[in-house]
Amino acid sequence: MKRELRAQAEVGISTSSSLFLTLIRSALPRLDPKRASKWSAALLAADLSGVYANRVVGFLRKNGGIEGAARLGTTLHAGPRGRE
Repeated sequence: MKRELRAQAEVGISTSSSLFLTLIRSALPRLDPKRASKWSAALLAADLSGVYANRVVGFLRKNGGIEGAARLGTTLHAGPRGRE
């Protein structure tokens, strides 16, 4: 699916991009890349936290909006690396 989205996208999307980032960049090609990355990290945080689609807005509010959820997504995705 990612390969097909990248092929049809109006903007270049790296092969290493997450599915969330690929979807966002494909759907909103004029969106600032940095903002797309933050939105993607926020959605990743919701996904890793087991949040259902109908609860994402509440999750974002609870975690400081897109910015706070993006930080959480980065932390959750990193996992225990570097913590000893």
